[in-house]
Amino acid sequence: MRDYLDLLKTADTDAILAKRADTATRLAQPKKGFLRFREPYEALRHLRARFTDFSTDAITIGRADELGETDLCLVREAMRSFMPWRKGPFEVFGVAIDAEWQSWRKWNRLLPVLPDLTGKVVADIGCNNGYYMFRMLEHRPRCVIGLEPFLQHYYCFKTLRRMAGADELFIELMGVEDIPLFPYCFDVVFLMGIIYHRISPVEMLREIRAAMRPGGV
Repeated sequence: MRDYLDLLKTADTDAILAKRADTATRLAQPKKGFLRFREPYEALRHLRARFTDFSTDAITIGRADELGETDLCLVREAMRSFMPWRKGPFEVFGVAIDAEWQSWRKWNRLLPVLPDLTGKVVADIGCNNGYYMFRMLEHRPRCVIGLEPFLQHYYCFKTLRRMAGADELFIELMGVEDIPLFPYCFDVVFLMGIIYHRISPVEMLREIRAAMRPGGV
């Protein structure tokens, strides 16, 4: 799938495309704050993993024996560039990446009540580096769209997603305040670690509800 917008007939497509264009123009600037994350992303654009496993606590993208030493050094350097890693763990071409939050613990608590994601259009608001999005792939969603306002996590996810060949996953450099751009779009919405940061949690929940399709959760 080239663009998830093909699936979202009720989304404010014009506004989303305009925000993408503005983001692309801004990130193309040769500013140090952009380059520190854009350059690692670009440095690994030639790498594609032959092996992936999204079903275990540590998301695995590639094995060490898939790469030569030169590319392994590039991977190590790029992964360090995205520190600190808030969510994880990951293992990328044999490089073990720990994280401040052991995100598998929350995921394992969710599993007993996880709605059926098969064929569903899913949103992960505040997706960070996409740990939970990768874990969702085992459950065969149609696509998962992450909204993440922080550049570090945005580029980290894009790097991991491309190496993993996870074409069902997408990210926008957006925050929860952009959810009104997606009316009646999602079957399932994940909102984890966000609500208590909002000035008006009730208003935010109303906006989330308005972004759900009938019967959404």
